[in-house]
Amino acid sequence: MPNTNQAGAKSGAPPILVVENDEDSRALLCCFLKEEHFSVVSAVNGREAMDYLRSGNRLPSVILLDLNMPVMDGFAFRKAQLASNDALAHVPVIVMSAQPQTESVGMCVKDVLTKPLSLPLLMAAIRRTGT
Repeated sequence: MPNTNQAGAKSGAPPILVVENDEDSRALLCCFLKEEHFSVVSAVNGREAMDYLRSGNRLPSVILLDLNMPVMDGFAFRKAQLASNDALAHVPVIVMSAQPQTESVGMCVKDVLTKPLSLPLLMAAIRRTGT
């Protein structure tokens, strides 16, 4: 089940959805985003993230997506997201991966960040989405 925490969030702003299977990486990333005053929702795999998107909860402003995850990886998640209704399909995605391979898959994402993440580059990528 996705974890939602909006403490310190920008008033009325939609959350950022962090999809990351590594517990420590997910926790650190969520903590950083909360310190930057974003509301954050997290999921441990693509299936959990799709469940959140389809649940009727407020859509995220951006999705931070790991590629290599069990259950449903980032590639399968993005394919399912793009095949969904227009609202879900148009939520911008920033890929985070130690070995980004998006160019060969045609994922149509806003940005690709290589792990380990540079927090200034992450913030710049988030800003470019209009969040």
